[in-house]
Amino acid sequence: MTISSRDYAALSEHSYRHPQTPPRNEVEINGVSYTVLANSDRPSGYQGTIYQRNDTGEIIVAHRGTEPNRGLREAYRDLVSTDATMVTHRVNQQSADAIALTQRAVDIAREQAAERGGQAPQVTVTGHSLGGTLAQITANRFGLQGETFNAYGAASLRGNVPEGGNSVINHVRATDVVSAGSAHFGQVRVYATQEDITALQNAGYRNDRSGWDLRNPLSVAGSRGLPAHELGPFIREGGGGPLMTPENQRRAEQFDPMIDKFRNDVEAIRTGISAGSQGFRDGINIMRGRWDRLFTDRMDRADIGDGSIISDNPMVGQTYAALARSGNTGLQNADAKTVAGIVSSAQQGGLNEINFIAERNGTAYAIQGRSPDDPGARVVPVNLAAAQVQPLAESSRMAMDTPQGQPEVAMARREQQPDQQTAGMSR
Repeated sequence: MTISSRDYAALSEHSYRHPQTPPRNEVEINGVSYTVLANSDRPSGYQGTIYQRNDTGEIIVAHRGTEPNRGLREAYRDLVSTDATMVTHRVNQQSADAIALTQRAVDIAREQAAERGGQAPQVTVTGHSLGGTLAQITANRFGLQGETFNAYGAASLRGNVPEGGNSVINHVRATDVVSAGSAHFGQVRVYATQEDITALQNAGYRNDRSGWDLRNPLSVAGSRGLPAHELGPFIREGGGGPLMTPENQRRAEQFDPMIDKFRNDVEAIRTGISAGSQGFRDGINIMRGRWDRLFTDRMDRADIGDGSIISDNPMVGQTYAALARSGNTGLQNADAKTVAGIVSSAQQGGLNEINFIAERNGTAYAIQGRSPDDPGARVVPVNLAAAQVQPLAESSRMAMDTPQGQPEVAMARREQQPDQQTAGMSR
């Protein structure tokens, strides 16, 4: 197989053109000459093209990612929706047509072998976004190789497509939420620019395997959104490219812990995964209610204030519970920075848990005790205005740098707490 990854990306991009190039026409794509053998434009919205490389004879099926009569942003919103039936419905609509075109490519290869003698030319598949999903499905169906770009993984869809393997190389950008939302058939190669890493850091992600950082994946999705999903950077310079460079691969490897956390968080939001700590589950539930709204508004916002946070730190779950029963509408609608500010301030103030939260004149009070009026309660004030201007990354750092922010230390301290504090937790 002599086709480079950039060639595959360029073919995927060419398949988006409308009207399609008619069969038997030669086209030059990324400096390589191809002949269009066949194309498909179906009522399901599916479009695809079969190309043959003129110098080597290799045949490539490029599956188009979005329907020709839909806007890119509308299709993007469908792919990242928490309504899994939406993307499943679209894939089911188009997969039969994608399989039919791929079958045609396999038949052409066999016909050429019979006519010319020798081996049949190799058939491979490619596609971007939903087109990458169809490439994974058809590669699995026919035992083909191929490469995809920011694909929605096919392994979680109905159709018995397994996860993993080496038949397909799936190129993904670290902050792309489409490719993070579902498991992939084939191997996954991640690329990260400094812009991607900065977005993750600003959203509270720390580069470690601990789930105790205070992080907001909605902030990343809101700031990176559609630009991180675009195909162009996989092909050329400008607009965030060239993306597929050794430097960007090394950066992705260096920051793999934070990237992995973000992509797992996105999958959890998309699928409604209920495993994990209470703080993680509560945060996911809040974000699922706000995730879809994010992509109906401007997609270039640098910060999404209403995202709240997710974390395995038990004080996050305690904070959500205390806010919910506070009786204070402002506290009950607390945003990401407020929740993070309460947790980090409480930990810096020496609290081991948060049982109640009260508010007076712009100051919140994190309370560890049997009741808000418990004379033996420990109370830490939180300046809500200051919390709003403090970057989430700073709150996450402050929380992680306290003894309570270390899982082993926090667990030991909770085990040593007096019975009255345990009673306070159960109320």
